Amino acid sequence: MDKTALILINETSLSVLVSEEELLKVVSHIEAEEKSSFIAIEYAFVDEDKIVQINKEYLSKDYVTDIITFRVDDIREDAPFTAIEGSICICLSRVFEQAVEFESMEKQELMRVCIHGLLHLSGHEDGSEEDKKRMREKENYYLEKMNLL
Repeated sequence: MDKTALILINETSLSVLVSEEELLKVVSHIEAEEKSSFIAIEYAFVDEDKIVQINKEYLSKDYVTDIITFRVDDIREDAPFTAIEGSICICLSRVFEQAVEFESMEKQELMRVCIHGLLHLSGHEDGSEEDKKRMREKENYYLEKMNLL
């Protein structure tokens, strides 16, 4: 397995509390266990105005959200979850607000959201309550693997 190219862009004045090394570690766990492979992942950490702009432009939704995930490669029909390239936009201020709401550490909540994006790129959805429950279980599983739960 080749090393995934990871690009971190912080467009905010807030600190990104997870390192490239930690993100590459979780990418490796998800590749192994979700039977997916990533070529390149971009994490763009943005403010509320930018996430609303992205949400409006691409999803026709007008509100702040914590994460928006885009698959940007040409999906292969014979192996849809290989050679994944994705862009994961994360609103840092929203994630830190959620940490307070959920009574968790900011780093833990940020890593949860980072994992959430990778799970979406690996084919997991969270449209129904059952899907959300499964997604949360997977997030917790990977947080435990990272010693963050």
